[in-house]
Amino acid sequence: MIKVLIPSQFSKEISYVLQVVFEEYLGLALEIREGESSHYVITDGKNHLKIENHFSSGKEYLREDNIPKNIEWNTNLIDDAFPILYGRNVFSKEVNNISCGIDFFACAFFMLSRWEEYVVKERDVHNRFPAESSLAYKEGFLHLPIVNQYVKALVTLLEEAGFELDLKKNRFQLINTHDVDIPYKWKSLKKLGGRLKYLFNHGRTSEWFLKEVPDYVLCKLKIRKDPFDQFDRLMESSDEVGVKSYFFFMDYGFTPFDKNYRITDRMVSAL
Repeated sequence: MIKVLIPSQFSKEISYVLQVVFEEYLGLALEIREGESSHYVITDGKNHLKIENHFSSGKEYLREDNIPKNIEWNTNLIDDAFPILYGRNVFSKEVNNISCGIDFFACAFFMLSRWEEYVVKERDVHNRFPAESSLAYKEGFLHLPIVNQYVKALVTLLEEAGFELDLKKNRFQLINTHDVDIPYKWKSLKKLGGRLKYLFNHGRTSEWFLKEVPDYVLCKLKIRKDPFDQFDRLMESSDEVGVKSYFFFMDYGFTPFDKNYRITDRMVSAL
């Protein structure tokens, strides 16, 4: 069993990220002991890895000035370079005992908890935190699986310190999902009117008479399938390749982006 001695300050946050790293990522049994060290000390009783604690020097971390600055990059622990958000790019090694200046746990917590999105107030038209406002975008690592890199680097150090690790074997699985935003094109005559307004505004009124009206009539007469009704095809394709498809329906909403249908609508209920 892996034992980790942790500081008492921010122990809940630290315990959370330790459980994610050791139990979820690595599949290792973990015992956390709080308040026995000002840094993180990982041990199996014989081997030790000390990780410097750079979580926060104050009583709270939820402030914009705690977002990392002057980021260094490590290029020698694993094959791929990764950014050091908290800590120092320094190491020392003795027999069965390694000290590391990179605070992998504060780094991982920053990325996993997304507390950055709480303290940075920029929002897009959907009231979402924009990727362009993130540290990852500004520092050029938005494309990196950064927490996976931290875990991989941590494993490298543990093995160098002499830990014998029986790591979880990950298995690839395809999870096929579909967001059902607009299940039918021709739900009602109102939709046909909406198409007329759209095409008129774009100088394509003739398309409404030549294409949209005939399509609407044929669909309502059940001579032709609604063009958005591709659910049978999606299900058949899933069966052909042997995967399960998940369909996510939404129920109305309170913004202009959400008001497409109710799950109690007759056609949607039947679907």
